[in-house]
This record gives sequence, structure tokens and C-alpha cells, in this order.
Amino acid sequence: MVAVFRKICGKSGRMNAGGPVKGTEMFGRFRFGNSQATQGEAFHALRMVEDHWAQLRRAGGIPARTALDPRALQTALAHCVVLERIAPGMARIRVAGARVNDLLGMELRGMPLSALILPDSRDIFRSALEEVFDRPARAKLGLQCESGMPGQMLLLPLLDRHGRVTRALGCIDHSARPTIGLTRFGIDGQVIRPVSPRVQPADPVPASDVDQDRTVATHVPHLRLVVR
Repeated sequence: MVAVFRKICGKSGRMNAGGPVKGTEMFGRFRFGNSQATQGEAFHALRMVEDHWAQLRRAGGIPARTALDPRALQTALAHCVVLERIAPGMARIRVAGARVNDLLGMELRGMPLSALILPDSRDIFRSALEEVFDRPARAKLGLQCESGMPGQMLLLPLLDRHGRVTRALGCIDHSARPTIGLTRFGIDGQVIRPVSPRVQPADPVPASDVDQDRTVATHVPHLRLVVR
């Protein structure tokens, strides 16, 4: 999936549809991630992302990261992030949409998603994030930015190439106008919904075991059964 996003976004990992981007290879005629999206597009994004994730589920299972189709997400891509779990309660941003980058006025790829959360709400955020990977579950968080404008964050579990729940698709759906370099959110509510049937999550993937844009033949699925 990251390889597909990079084909769209270029080497920077930034989803941008506002105009030509140096070094960007467009996917057909599509251009993703307009940082000037309207409020109507913003509030439509979360529903579009959740609908696409739900359509990918098979017999109640969790979609693979590689199953995501950027074309199906269309304008919602500007509000999306692809996450990688790196430790309990922590996930780094692998790819971020233009509207997400605009919140801090910088490229967020490689940063923890918690950088967008106010310090007083980070314990709540870490707990919700761990639910997404461990149960696994889908989480919807109510957001309140420092200027008082409301928003929502959606976090949906994904399988990595080994069949482990170490990836997630996120969407930050807000009506705030980002101030240059500083727009962070507090959490004023959350809804956690377990995804069934239960899939045993894995420990965070070591830094050396990152996704590669290649496939490796194997005859043994990389799955663990943990009996508690």
C-alpha cells in the first residue's frame, strides 16, 4: 500500500492535489490531497474512509494494508494517515495527507501521531490507539482544537504483510482553519468498537522489519496463536 501511495504522492510521501508537485508521479488522471478542501469535503472524508474499510472486510476479518485503494478514497486522501505501530500506545505516520500536514505546517511522515494531540489528552489517545491494535478495534475520537472548533478522528486496524495488526488507517475530519505551524487537538469523547472475529495482534515490528516494496515467496503464513 505504501508503494501505491508513493506512486501517487512522490518521494516526499505528501498527498497533494492542489497542483503539480515536483517529483510526483500521478496515478492515471487522479490527483489526491487538496489542502484547500472545503468544509463539506472535510466532513465527508471520515464517512468515505470508514465505508471503504468496511467494504474491504471479508467475513468480519480485518483488511490488509495492501488492499486499500486510493482511488476509492478520492478527496478523503487529504485527511488520511497510514500508521505503523512502533510501541504500545505509539504509532508513527508513514504517509500523511496534505490537510494533515497543514495542521503543524510541516511534513509529518515519520512523526508520532500523538504530535497532533494536546499533552493533557495524550494518555487517553494512547489508550485508544492501543485498543485499535490489541483488541483489535475501531476507534472514533471527538476532537476539540485549541481555537474551539470541533472535529473527529477515525482509527481503523489493518494487517501488515505478515498478517499482524501493526498498521492502521486514520482520518482526521475537522473544520478548523490550521494556524501556521500549530493546530493540535484535545479529546472530548471516544467510541471504541471491537472488530470481530478476534484476530491476535502481534508485538510492534522491530525497526529492521519494515515494509519493503517487494514480495517474498513463503510457504508458511506468518501468524501467531497466543492462548491466554
